[in-house]
This record gives sequence, structure tokens and C-alpha cells, in this order.
Amino acid sequence: MDNDLISREALKEDLAKEIKTNDLGLWLKILSVIDNAQAVEPERSKGAWLHNSDHPDTLICSVCNCGWDMWRYERKELKYCPNCGSDMGEAEE
Repeated sequence: MDNDLISREALKEDLAKEIKTNDLGLWLKILSVIDNAQAVEPERSKGAWLHNSDHPDTLICSVCNCGWDMWRYERKELKYCPNCGSDMGEAEE
């Protein structure tokens, strides 16, 4: 389970429920380690915008098949799918 994304605050709450100690020094060390742990970037799937042949003004995400009206967005603003978050790379003009 390398690089799992978790909530620091949820981890602190879970530890407080499970570990019963009055050692304030220990708790400060634990909280410091959690707060200073290196963050990881989530891996994004790679996708591409496809033109919808049935609706020429709609782009479709190749990953989740969700459609987006081209007139609502500048193509250069759609570097990521608003539905699934897939990286669409550099938008073509």
C-alpha cells in the first residue's frame, strides 16, 4: 500500500481513539511526524478529448465518457476532465 492518500486529520482522530496515553510529549511527537510527513501527488489517468460525432459541440473524455459542451469552456481550460480528473495533457488549439 505504498503512496496511499489519506487524511492527516482523520489519522490523528483515529490514533486518539485507539491509543490511550497521557504522555503529552509522545502525542506532540506523533502529531509532528504526521504534520511533517511528505505529501504524495496522486497518479492521474491519462486521457484525451474526443469529438462526439452525434453532437459536434461536445467533447467526450476517453476515460469516463463524460461529455462537455465546448461552448462552455475554452479548450485550453480543459487540461483535466472535470468529471474524473484525468490528465488531458496540453490542450490543442
